[in-house]
Amino acid sequence: MLNRPVLQPVFHFTYMSLWKIVSTIAMLCLGSLQTVRAENSTPPGLRVELEAMGESDQVHRLEARAVAEKFGHNSAENAALWEKQNAIDGANIKRLVEILEGSGWPQQSIVGGKAAGAAFFVLQHASLQHQKRFLPMLREAVANSEARPQYLALLEDRILVREGRPQMYGSQLGVDPITGKHSFRLIEDEANVDRRRSAVGLEPLAEYAKRFGFIYERPKQ
Repeated sequence: MLNRPVLQPVFHFTYMSLWKIVSTIAMLCLGSLQTVRAENSTPPGLRVELEAMGESDQVHRLEARAVAEKFGHNSAENAALWEKQNAIDGANIKRLVEILEGSGWPQQSIVGGKAAGAAFFVLQHASLQHQKRFLPMLREAVANSEARPQYLALLEDRILVREGRPQMYGSQLGVDPITGKHSFRLIEDEANVDRRRSAVGLEPLAEYAKRFGFIYERPKQ
């Protein structure tokens, strides 16, 4: 009498295959859960909060330009607007410091370009101490393509000018208190400034000057 085939090896193979399938599905689910958790690790509402900060950063600055042209830079009307804007700036930088200390520079791949840009504008209008403190953080974000290189150029210029040194990109201007006319602050190696500006995505200095109502002529080499 012939012995019946032993089915245990076949059953064992089927069980192991099923175990591998279940294990694979579990790993995929775990990976998806970790991805969701990583995406949700950003504080809720951070994008909205930063964008709101960016809007408040500009609310009286835009108005002040028109008021200054009408009443003068030293007018009471202009001073009143700047008093309001300075109060907003103080609150904004206080909150931005909390964000930067807690989670680093807001990555544009996570919060979006507008919110990441708002972080820059708030820092650009903060104290020199704050600017120098968080400059390395912005520099790292630019290196990782998480912030625009233009932001870094403008912040570096702002710091240089505030320290009494020539700027590199020509982004900083002065205003004559009598005439209200704009002019560029001292620029390092001015003959080659447009090359540096182009490298970080900024328009030629002559085009930039037109925004402020004056004509710029590059010095001859």
